[in-house]
Amino acid sequence: MSHHFTEGYANTVTGLAYFGAAILIIIIGVRGLKFIPATRPSLILGAIFLEGAMLALMAFTLLYTQEEERMDRMLKKMEDANRNQLDTLEDVSKDMHKVAVALVEGNSEMIKQKVNQAVSDYLSDEKNIQGELAREIGDIVLKAIGSGVISQAKKN
Repeated sequence: MSHHFTEGYANTVTGLAYFGAAILIIIIGVRGLKFIPATRPSLILGAIFLEGAMLALMAFTLLYTQEEERMDRMLKKMEDANRNQLDTLEDVSKDMHKVAVALVEGNSEMIKQKVNQAVSDYLSDEKNIQGELAREIGDIVLKAIGSGVISQAKKN
């Protein structure tokens, strides 16, 4: 009942109750203006019974409507869920740090060997050494020329 009727028809029942109240007010107002004689109370009784039935239906609907959860309880649940997620992320972060440390410590010797091997391979090739020496000599000559030109400009 609370999942089908109240969810589907709660607004309809509320609207009917207000409509019944409007009819009752109109009929009583018309009687007060003397358009309905006091000797014929059946119309007023019908309006009163109609409004009573609509209010009873509205009360029945509200009785089976699920109670809404309070906002402070919802916020507390959200805070708890966020706190749990943060704790989990913190644990994962610590575990990843441990794994990284273990990898670096366990592989540091292997990394040193690979670096030494790469450097010795590079230096063992004459083309690499000649290219590097030529580049360094070129840089030194350019610096010397640049500083000489600047020195000449300052003297003039």
